[in-house]
Amino acid sequence: MRVPSNGPRDTKVRHVRKQARVIGTVVEPYRSISVESLQVELGDGYREVWSPQAQQRAF
Repeated sequence: MRVPSNGPRDTKVRHVRKQARVIGTVVEPYRSISVESLQVELGDGYREVWSPQAQQRAF
C-alpha cells in the first residue's frame, strides 16, 4: 500500500472512511506518493480537499 507522503495528517484522518482519489507522483524508493491533489467523493462527485497550492494560500 502506498501512503500519501506530503498531505497533512489531520486531513487524512478527517476523511479516513470516505472514498478518495489521489493525484500525484509515485516515489518508488520510499513507496509513497507525492500528492498534488487529494479529492473526496461527496455523493455528487469528487471534491478537492487538499493540495499544496491550497495549503500555501491558507498560510
